[in-house]
Amino acid sequence: METPNEDLKALQEKLAEQALQLNYVQQFQGLVTQLQALKADVDAKWLWLKIAGTVLVIVVGLLGIKTWQDAKQSLDDKIKDSIAATNEFYGDVMSSSVLFAQNRYDAAIPKLLKCFNKGHAYDKSVLIPLLASLNITDDWADAKPVLQKLRSDPAAFDQINDASIYTIIGSMEVQMGITELHSDRTNEAAQRMELGNKLLEHTLYLAGPDQHDMRQRILTNEWLYHIAKREFRESQEVIAVLKDSTPDTKVYSWKAIRGWTCLAAFASGDHSDTLSIAEHQWIQLQPRYFSN
Repeated sequence: METPNEDLKALQEKLAEQALQLNYVQQFQGLVTQLQALKADVDAKWLWLKIAGTVLVIVVGLLGIKTWQDAKQSLDDKIKDSIAATNEFYGDVMSSSVLFAQNRYDAAIPKLLKCFNKGHAYDKSVLIPLLASLNITDDWADAKPVLQKLRSDPAAFDQINDASIYTIIGSMEVQMGITELHSDRTNEAAQRMELGNKLLEHTLYLAGPDQHDMRQRILTNEWLYHIAKREFRESQEVIAVLKDSTPDTKVYSWKAIRGWTCLAAFASGDHSDTLSIAEHQWIQLQPRYFSN
Protein backbone atom coordinates (compact mmCIF):
# COMPACT_ATOMS: atom_id res chain seq x y z
CA MET A 1 0.00 0.00 0.00
CA GLU A 2 1.33 3.41 -0.99
CA THR A 3 2.13 5.95 1.71
CA PRO A 4 1.05 9.62 1.42
CA ASN A 5 4.64 10.47 0.49
CA GLU A 6 4.53 7.96 -2.34
CA ASP A 7 1.19 9.35 -3.49
CA LEU A 8 2.66 12.85 -3.50
CA LYS A 9 5.71 11.70 -5.41
CA ALA A 10 3.51 9.98 -8.01
CA LEU A 11 1.41 13.15 -8.36
CA GLN A 12 4.53 15.31 -8.75
CA GLU A 13 5.88 12.99 -11.45
CA LYS A 14 2.55 13.10 -13.27
CA LEU A 15 2.43 16.89 -13.14
CA ALA A 16 6.02 17.10 -14.39
CA GLU A 17 5.17 14.76 -17.25
CA GLN A 18 2.12 16.82 -18.22
CA ALA A 19 4.12 20.07 -18.01
CA LEU A 20 6.72 18.58 -20.35
CA GLN A 21 4.05 17.56 -22.85
CA LEU A 22 2.44 21.02 -22.67
CA ASN A 23 5.81 22.63 -23.38
CA TYR A 24 6.26 20.52 -26.50
CA VAL A 25 2.71 21.27 -27.65
CA GLN A 26 3.30 25.00 -27.22
CA GLN A 27 6.55 24.80 -29.19
CA PHE A 28 4.82 22.86 -31.95
CA GLN A 29 1.91 25.28 -32.15
CA GLY A 30 4.33 28.19 -32.34
CA LEU A 31 6.15 26.65 -35.29
CA VAL A 32 2.93 25.83 -37.10
CA THR A 33 1.75 29.43 -36.59
CA GLN A 34 4.99 30.69 -38.11
CA LEU A 35 4.64 28.38 -41.10
CA GLN A 36 1.03 29.37 -41.64
CA ALA A 37 2.00 33.03 -41.44
CA LEU A 38 4.66 32.37 -44.06
CA LYS A 39 2.07 30.79 -46.33
CA ALA A 40 -0.28 33.76 -45.89
CA ASP A 41 2.59 36.12 -46.72
CA VAL A 42 3.35 34.14 -49.86
CA ASP A 43 -0.30 34.33 -50.91
CA ALA A 44 -0.46 38.07 -50.22
CA LYS A 45 2.60 38.79 -52.32
CA TRP A 46 1.73 36.46 -55.14
CA LEU A 47 -0.08 39.03 -57.30
CA TRP A 48 2.98 41.26 -57.21
CA LEU A 49 5.16 38.36 -58.32
CA LYS A 50 2.79 37.54 -61.20
CA ILE A 51 3.22 41.00 -62.75
CA ALA A 52 6.93 41.37 -62.01
CA GLY A 53 7.73 41.25 -65.73
CA THR A 54 9.21 39.25 -68.50
CA VAL A 55 12.56 38.79 -66.77
CA LEU A 56 11.00 36.78 -63.97
CA VAL A 57 9.09 34.68 -66.51
CA ILE A 58 12.36 33.83 -68.21
CA VAL A 59 14.04 33.02 -64.87
CA VAL A 60 11.35 30.65 -63.69
CA GLY A 61 11.40 29.05 -67.13
CA LEU A 62 15.11 28.41 -66.78
CA LEU A 63 14.45 26.87 -63.35
CA GLY A 64 12.08 24.37 -64.92
CA ILE A 65 8.84 25.98 -63.70
CA LYS A 66 6.37 26.12 -66.57
CA THR A 67 3.76 28.45 -65.08
CA TRP A 68 3.28 30.82 -62.15
CA GLN A 69 0.76 28.36 -60.79
CA ASP A 70 3.46 25.66 -60.78
CA ALA A 71 5.75 27.94 -58.80
CA LYS A 72 3.07 28.75 -56.24
CA GLN A 73 2.09 25.08 -55.93
CA SER A 74 5.74 24.19 -55.33
CA LEU A 75 5.94 26.71 -52.47
CA ASP A 76 2.64 25.52 -51.02
CA ASP A 77 3.81 21.92 -51.12
CA LYS A 78 7.06 22.79 -49.33
CA ILE A 79 5.16 24.61 -46.58
CA LYS A 80 2.74 21.68 -46.17
CA ASP A 81 5.67 19.26 -46.00
CA SER A 82 7.31 21.43 -43.34
CA ILE A 83 4.13 21.45 -41.25
CA ALA A 84 3.78 17.67 -41.61
CA ALA A 85 7.43 17.09 -40.67
CA THR A 86 7.10 19.41 -37.66
CA ASN A 87 3.95 17.61 -36.58
CA GLU A 88 5.65 14.22 -36.87
CA PHE A 89 8.76 15.36 -35.01
CA TYR A 90 6.94 16.84 -32.03
CA GLY A 91 4.60 13.86 -31.94
CA ASP A 92 7.59 11.52 -31.62
CA VAL A 93 9.32 13.76 -29.06
CA MET A 94 6.20 14.00 -26.89
CA SER A 95 5.45 10.29 -26.97
CA SER A 96 9.07 9.33 -26.31
CA SER A 97 9.24 11.78 -23.39
CA VAL A 98 6.25 10.06 -21.82
CA LEU A 99 7.82 6.63 -22.33
CA PHE A 100 11.11 7.87 -20.87
CA ALA A 101 9.31 9.30 -17.81
CA GLN A 102 7.66 5.91 -17.33
CA ASN A 103 11.09 4.18 -17.44
CA ARG A 104 10.08 2.43 -20.68
CA TYR A 105 13.45 3.08 -22.25
CA ASP A 106 13.32 0.23 -24.80
CA ALA A 107 10.06 1.64 -26.21
CA ALA A 108 11.39 5.22 -26.30
CA ILE A 109 14.59 4.40 -28.21
CA PRO A 110 13.06 3.74 -31.69
CA LYS A 111 11.15 7.05 -31.67
CA LEU A 112 14.19 8.97 -30.45
CA LEU A 113 16.43 7.31 -33.04
CA LYS A 114 13.95 8.32 -35.73
CA CYS A 115 14.20 11.97 -34.66
CA PHE A 116 17.99 11.72 -34.29
CA ASN A 117 18.41 10.39 -37.83
CA LYS A 118 16.07 12.97 -39.37
CA GLY A 119 18.16 16.05 -38.78
CA HIS A 120 17.91 16.41 -35.00
CA ALA A 121 21.21 14.79 -34.00
CA TYR A 122 22.26 17.70 -31.77
CA ASP A 123 18.79 18.66 -30.51
CA LYS A 124 19.04 18.27 -26.73
CA SER A 125 15.34 17.38 -26.38
CA VAL A 126 16.20 14.29 -28.43
CA LEU A 127 19.85 13.71 -27.55
CA ILE A 128 19.62 13.59 -23.75
CA PRO A 129 16.80 11.01 -23.43
CA LEU A 130 18.24 9.00 -26.34
CA LEU A 131 21.72 8.72 -24.83
CA ALA A 132 20.33 8.07 -21.36
CA SER A 133 18.03 5.32 -22.67
CA LEU A 134 20.84 3.66 -24.63
CA ASN A 135 23.10 3.79 -21.57
CA ILE A 136 20.51 2.49 -19.12
CA THR A 137 19.60 -0.45 -21.39
CA ASP A 138 23.22 -1.12 -22.44
CA ASP A 139 22.03 -1.00 -26.06
CA TRP A 140 25.50 -0.82 -27.53
CA ALA A 141 24.35 -1.96 -31.00
CA ASP A 142 22.24 1.18 -31.46
CA ALA A 143 24.64 3.34 -29.45
CA LYS A 144 27.65 2.80 -31.73
CA PRO A 145 26.26 4.53 -34.85
CA VAL A 146 24.81 7.32 -32.69
CA LEU A 147 28.19 8.06 -31.10
CA GLN A 148 29.96 7.75 -34.45
CA LYS A 149 27.59 10.30 -35.98
CA LEU A 150 28.06 12.72 -33.08
CA ARG A 151 31.83 12.37 -33.23
CA SER A 152 31.92 12.71 -37.04
CA ASP A 153 31.52 16.50 -36.81
CA PRO A 154 34.11 17.73 -34.27
CA ALA A 155 32.93 21.34 -34.46
CA ALA A 156 29.30 20.45 -33.78
CA PHE A 157 30.38 18.02 -31.06
CA ASP A 158 32.36 20.75 -29.29
CA GLN A 159 29.39 23.11 -29.54
CA ILE A 160 27.24 20.74 -27.48
CA ASN A 161 29.14 22.15 -24.49
CA ASP A 162 26.87 20.35 -22.03
CA ALA A 163 28.50 18.48 -19.15
CA SER A 164 25.50 16.15 -18.69
CA ILE A 165 25.65 15.01 -22.33
CA TYR A 166 29.42 14.61 -22.33
CA THR A 167 29.17 12.58 -19.11
CA ILE A 168 26.78 10.09 -20.71
CA ILE A 169 28.83 9.84 -23.91
CA GLY A 170 32.14 9.35 -22.07
CA SER A 171 30.61 6.78 -19.73
CA MET A 172 29.12 4.85 -22.63
CA GLU A 173 32.39 4.82 -24.53
CA VAL A 174 34.31 3.54 -21.50
CA GLN A 175 31.73 0.84 -20.75
CA MET A 176 31.38 -0.20 -24.40
CA GLY A 177 35.15 -0.53 -24.61
CA ILE A 178 35.35 -2.63 -21.45
CA THR A 179 32.55 -4.88 -22.73
CA GLU A 180 34.54 -5.70 -25.89
CA LEU A 181 38.03 -5.60 -24.40
CA HIS A 182 38.45 -9.39 -24.50
CA SER A 183 36.76 -9.88 -27.87
CA ASP A 184 38.17 -9.91 -31.40
CA ARG A 185 37.81 -6.10 -31.39
CA THR A 186 40.38 -5.46 -28.66
CA ASN A 187 42.16 -2.57 -30.41
CA GLU A 188 38.92 -0.81 -31.27
CA ALA A 189 37.69 -1.32 -27.71
CA ALA A 190 40.88 0.12 -26.22
CA GLN A 191 40.65 3.19 -28.48
CA ARG A 192 37.01 3.73 -27.52
CA MET A 193 37.88 3.49 -23.82
CA GLU A 194 40.67 6.03 -24.28
CA LEU A 195 38.37 8.42 -26.14
CA GLY A 196 35.71 8.13 -23.45
CA ASN A 197 38.10 8.64 -20.56
CA LYS A 198 39.61 11.77 -22.13
CA LEU A 199 36.10 13.19 -22.52
CA LEU A 200 35.32 12.38 -18.89
CA GLU A 201 38.50 14.09 -17.70
CA HIS A 202 37.53 17.18 -19.67
CA THR A 203 33.94 17.05 -18.42
CA LEU A 204 34.98 16.85 -14.77
CA TYR A 205 36.25 20.42 -15.10
CA LEU A 206 32.96 21.52 -16.70
CA ALA A 207 30.82 20.03 -13.93
CA GLY A 208 29.99 22.45 -11.16
CA PRO A 209 31.11 21.72 -7.58
CA ASP A 210 27.50 21.17 -6.50
CA GLN A 211 26.73 18.65 -9.23
CA HIS A 212 27.46 15.72 -6.95
CA ASP A 213 25.64 13.05 -8.95
CA MET A 214 27.34 14.03 -12.21
CA ARG A 215 30.79 14.10 -10.62
CA GLN A 216 30.14 10.70 -9.05
CA ARG A 217 29.22 9.24 -12.45
CA ILE A 218 32.31 10.71 -14.07
CA LEU A 219 34.63 9.41 -11.35
CA THR A 220 32.97 5.98 -11.28
CA ASN A 221 33.60 5.51 -14.99
CA GLU A 222 37.13 6.85 -14.73
CA TRP A 223 37.68 4.24 -12.02
CA LEU A 224 36.29 1.52 -14.31
CA TYR A 225 38.67 2.66 -17.04
CA HIS A 226 41.74 2.37 -14.79
CA ILE A 227 40.57 -0.98 -13.38
CA ALA A 228 40.13 -2.45 -16.86
CA LYS A 229 43.66 -1.29 -17.74
CA ARG A 230 45.02 -2.65 -14.44
CA GLU A 231 46.18 0.82 -13.49
CA PHE A 232 45.51 0.19 -9.82
CA ARG A 233 47.41 3.16 -8.44
CA GLU A 234 45.31 5.52 -10.58
CA SER A 235 42.08 3.70 -9.70
CA GLN A 236 42.90 3.99 -5.98
CA GLU A 237 43.43 7.72 -6.46
CA VAL A 238 39.89 7.96 -7.85
CA ILE A 239 38.62 6.09 -4.78
CA ALA A 240 40.40 8.64 -2.60
CA VAL A 241 38.70 11.52 -4.42
CA LEU A 242 35.30 9.88 -3.94
CA LYS A 243 36.02 9.27 -0.25
CA ASP A 244 36.88 12.94 0.21
CA SER A 245 33.79 14.16 -1.65
CA THR A 246 30.97 15.99 0.10
CA PRO A 247 28.55 13.94 2.23
CA ASP A 248 25.92 14.38 -0.49
CA THR A 249 27.97 12.24 -2.88
CA LYS A 250 26.63 8.68 -3.03
CA VAL A 251 27.87 5.71 -5.06
CA TYR A 252 26.49 2.41 -6.27
CA SER A 253 27.19 -0.68 -4.19
CA TRP A 254 29.83 -3.15 -5.35
CA LYS A 255 27.06 -5.70 -5.94
CA ALA A 256 25.30 -3.28 -8.28
CA ILE A 257 28.44 -2.36 -10.20
CA ARG A 258 29.56 -5.99 -10.45
CA GLY A 259 26.28 -6.70 -12.22
CA TRP A 260 26.82 -4.07 -14.92
CA THR A 261 27.08 -5.49 -18.43
CA CYS A 262 30.61 -4.17 -18.95
CA LEU A 263 32.05 -5.87 -15.85
CA ALA A 264 30.11 -9.07 -16.48
CA ALA A 265 31.59 -9.23 -19.98
CA PHE A 266 35.04 -8.31 -18.68
CA ALA A 267 34.88 -11.05 -16.03
CA SER A 268 34.06 -13.69 -18.63
CA GLY A 269 37.32 -13.00 -20.46
CA ASP A 270 39.61 -11.99 -17.62
CA HIS A 271 41.28 -14.70 -15.53
CA SER A 272 43.52 -12.48 -13.44
CA ASP A 273 43.00 -10.91 -10.03
CA THR A 274 41.65 -7.68 -11.54
CA LEU A 275 38.12 -7.94 -10.17
CA SER A 276 39.21 -9.03 -6.71
CA ILE A 277 41.43 -5.95 -6.52
CA ALA A 278 38.56 -3.85 -7.85
CA GLU A 279 36.24 -5.16 -5.15
CA HIS A 280 38.83 -4.50 -2.45
CA GLN A 281 39.10 -0.88 -3.62
CA TRP A 282 35.41 -0.19 -4.13
CA ILE A 283 34.20 -1.52 -0.77
CA GLN A 284 36.19 1.29 0.83
CA LEU A 285 33.24 3.43 -0.28
CA GLN A 286 30.64 1.31 1.50
CA PRO A 287 29.54 4.16 3.84
CA ARG A 288 28.56 6.09 0.69
CA TYR A 289 26.41 3.37 -0.92
CA PHE A 290 23.02 4.54 -2.13
CA SER A 291 21.36 1.74 -0.19
CA ASN A 292 22.80 2.94 3.15
